[in-house]
Formats: sequence, structure tokens, C-alpha cells
Amino acid sequence: MAYPMEFRRAVAQAYDECDSSIEVAEQLKCSESWVRRLIQRRRESGGSLAPRPIKLPNNNKLNAQDLEQLAELIRKTPDMTLAELADALDTKVSVPTVWRATQALGLPLKKSPSSPPSRTAPTSPRRARQMVRAVRERQGEPAGFPRRVRRHHQHDAYPRPRPAWQTDRRQDPARALEDPQHDRPR
Repeated sequence: MAYPMEFRRAVAQAYDECDSSIEVAEQLKCSESWVRRLIQRRRESGGSLAPRPIKLPNNNKLNAQDLEQLAELIRKTPDMTLAELADALDTKVSVPTVWRATQALGLPLKKSPSSPPSRTAPTSPRRARQMVRAVRERQGEPAGFPRRVRRHHQHDAYPRPRPAWQTDRRQDPARALEDPQHDRPR
């Protein structure tokens, strides 16, 4: 992360006053080597304190002629896969390089074939819900999913008893007198 311009100006001004990068670094709590590089850059660039622009390396393996060849291959045979396109190019490139080139050219990728949805197994949760609704509508049932019935079924696990802190502590006053623990001193 680059320091803001105001801080850079303050560092340069402090260096001009004392002419020592060590003192400026201690005074403004920054790196001594950064102060030296900033002053060196100011000297070499003619007074500019702005950070250097970030230069990304040019990793393009395909030049303009290769891009034209790729576009022509796609126009002639649009059903080629990326691997086939990589093999068909004159230069040796990888599949991701061909994909980035097609994105840079704005060319569409081959779509998956449109086939009817599977009738035996749903291919997505959304499709599963659609299939269940369709089956229920054919059977004359409402299309929505039924709510779970809170009754005990033979295959359900036995309901666990409630913990003591969740039980209803309010009792009927008449039952409280019948409770054998009611008379016991605490």
C-alpha cells in the first residue's frame, strides 16, 4: 500500500530540513530505506513524489495474428472445444489461455446441448420441486408440500422427555396439595 501524498510531502520537507534519512524515519515513524528511495525517486524524476504506477507483466502468449486465427477457427467450426482450439492454433498454448483469448475477443462459448430434463432423477433441487408438484397435481393432491404431522409414527424415534427447566412449573392449586413432595421441608 502506498503512502498518501501529504505524508510523502511531509517526509520530503523534513528531509530537506535535516538532510538525514535516519532522523526523518525516526521522527515520522517510517522506514529509513523508504525515505532514501523516495528522495532518490524525487531526484531522478525531477521533483515528483507520486508512487510509481503498477506495471503488470504482459503474459499474453497470443499476438494479434493468433487472435485473428482463433476468431477465424471459431467462425468456421463453432462447435470446437477449447482443447481442440488450442491444438488447432499454430502456437502452443494451454486451454486457459484460449479461454482468456475468447473472453478478450468477446466470443461466446459453446453451450451445453439442450436436452429434455431427466424423468428418472432430478438434476437440481429446483427441478426436484417442480417434478414433485407435477406428480401431485396429476394425482389430484394440492401442489404444496405437506407439513409434517407431529404424531408418533412407528418408524420415528421416540420423543425425548423435556428437561426439567422446560417443564410447565405452574400447577393447579388443588394438585399442589396432593403432591407428596409439597409437604416435605426444603
